[in-house]
Amino acid sequence: SSTKETPFRLAYGSDAMIPVEVGEPSFRRTHFHEESNDNSFRAELDVLDEMREKAHIVAEACKQRMSRRFNSNLKPRIFHEGDLVLRVTRSARCNPFEGKL
Repeated sequence: SSTKETPFRLAYGSDAMIPVEVGEPSFRRTHFHEESNDNSFRAELDVLDEMREKAHIVAEACKQRMSRRFNSNLKPRIFHEGDLVLRVTRSARCNPFEGKL
């Protein structure tokens, strides 16, 4: 993703475990220790706010890049009084709640 983190990790602070990993013995499940897991989980929770802030900064930077790229292709239009312009009103549609899609 553009934030370089999974949405699950940003929400819960840990990686998701897929059902195949739960049913089958894997390195992750065989080397699980409750005490060390609690300690590492608490350490990751301390870093979670920093991860979320970093993801927010990356997302904002991506939005700015997209905006800058879009705005670079715009042609400035200058309208003067008396110029004719095409104006589309929502009431002209059959159903005003119908959108583009």
